Amino acid sequence: LNVDDEDLDPYSARRGFWFSHIGWMVREYPSGVENFTNIPDLRRDRMLAFQHRHYVPLVLLTNIGLPLLVGWLTGHLWGTFLLAGVLRLVLSHHFTFFINSLAHMWGSRPYTEENTARDNPVLAVLTFGEGYHNFHHNFAHDYRNGVRWWQWDPTKWLIAGLHFVGLTRKLKRTPAFQ
Repeated sequence: LNVDDEDLDPYSARRGFWFSHIGWMVREYPSGVENFTNIPDLRRDRMLAFQHRHYVPLVLLTNIGLPLLVGWLTGHLWGTFLLAGVLRLVLSHHFTFFINSLAHMWGSRPYTEENTARDNPVLAVLTFGEGYHNFHHNFAHDYRNGVRWWQWDPTKWLIAGLHFVGLTRKLKRTPAFQ
């Protein structure tokens, strides 16, 4: 999939900021079309299969049930629900949406100029490393987004730590950035 293909990329930045940020969520898509041919390893994962089968109850439990429970236990039901539930969802969604929009419009392209993806250190801080988007699109198989030691990428550090203790294996790295 080409990141700049307006027909195949559901949130192509070539359609403008608002479309790539959130407009893509309100357009119609063909119903019942799910193509999982490129992820056979993920389809075999029991935990992911469980999450896929029970998506709605898990979302309701973690995004409404847990914040309400914590609020009830602390005596601050509405405040906790609004902060831990609503505000958390709004911020995390928009930071993610910024990867679809701003990370294709604002920043540098140190690895390739053949697509709109850009590296943006401000977005990297807000999205735990996802802001190094130009690297990600050029070397999608690499588990890292920030490959330099000074680049903020806590997700990379978590995966490397899990690898160190034996909970992940076969981490893929781009040879030029080993």
